Amino acid sequence: MPEMSEKVLFVDDNPNVLEGFKRQLRKLLPVETAGGAEEGLDAVKNKGPFAVIVSDMRMPRMDGIQFLSRVKEMSPESVRMMLTGNADQETAIQAVNEGSIFRFLTKPCSMDVVAQALVAGIKQYRLVTAEKELLEKTLKGSVEVIMELLAMVDQESLGYVRKVGEYIKDISSQINVGNAWELELAAMFARIGFVTVPAELRKKYRSGESLAPIEEAIIARVPEIGQRLLARIPRLESVTRIVLYQNKKYNGEGFPRDAVKEEGIPAGSRILKILVDIVQLESKGIAREEALNQMKKRAGWYDPGLLGAVAKYFAQSGKEAPELIPPMDVNICDLRVGDLLISSVETFDDRVLVAAGNRITQPVLEKLWNYDKLARLKESVKIRRGN
Repeated sequence: MPEMSEKVLFVDDNPNVLEGFKRQLRKLLPVETAGGAEEGLDAVKNKGPFAVIVSDMRMPRMDGIQFLSRVKEMSPESVRMMLTGNADQETAIQAVNEGSIFRFLTKPCSMDVVAQALVAGIKQYRLVTAEKELLEKTLKGSVEVIMELLAMVDQESLGYVRKVGEYIKDISSQINVGNAWELELAAMFARIGFVTVPAELRKKYRSGESLAPIEEAIIARVPEIGQRLLARIPRLESVTRIVLYQNKKYNGEGFPRDAVKEEGIPAGSRILKILVDIVQLESKGIAREEALNQMKKRAGWYDPGLLGAVAKYFAQSGKEAPELIPPMDVNICDLRVGDLLISSVETFDDRVLVAAGNRITQPVLEKLWNYDKLARLKESVKIRRGN
């Protein structure tokens, strides 16, 4: 067996069996052991990730099938194997169906057979994790490009998207948000439907002006437009559903007008609703603590448990009032990727090219340089750099 760096977990209530595996395999790969199902679940939670998890079938309080079924929920990428002296067909079928078992090994089992199974399991684990990493990075990279291009049409949306994305990254390690990458993608796509809304109406909506019924109907359908656009992209079903229900209130009011409410609304949508509303209130100059206090008074709007968890996280994180680097004036030719615009970039006829509150990206920078070469932009702009 070639030496491998991925960790393997053996779970068995017989300490002699565990010691034998550890002694014979420890020079080839990192081996952890657990003396029962409960200890095994604790190891999966606190010592993982494990490439392969091998469990005995007959254990007290929780058998191997039940244990590996729990493992499947906690660590779906881990390859699961069953090692047991009970080789009847019914047990094997149940193990495969309920625990998605990769290999079913029967006792007595030689160490060579175990080693070969581990090699196959680790190769499978590498395939699964590589595919997942490729999917996540490819999707997120592609979305970044799409959003930067869309920013040319709707600059303010990108500012909202990036701020919400920062909040998601902050809280995802502290609050259970499921697949954080799906929520990050949903946040990036949340306002894609605004590209179909006339610029005058976008401005009117964001300024908080009263809207005519037909205008309200157009704004209300923005999530549906986003959902229809995303439906064309394979394997984004969960992201698409989060986007569709992003404005749905916890009590079921709002768009889409269906019977879905409370826990029936995707968790990602419930979190997104909270974070987007925080950003919107902060954009109006309202401090975060006051914004959260106002939101708590909106009966039925938010998942109370998630709203409380978000408020608690921000209160404990010390992120309420970060020390800001003083703004500075720079020429258009001196702008850098990452600069935060404090004032808008404007043409000489006072047309806003990039709105204040946005960060400079590479496509935006290229666009501004091209405009500047044609002498169409005001020479300086106020920015904040490095914050």
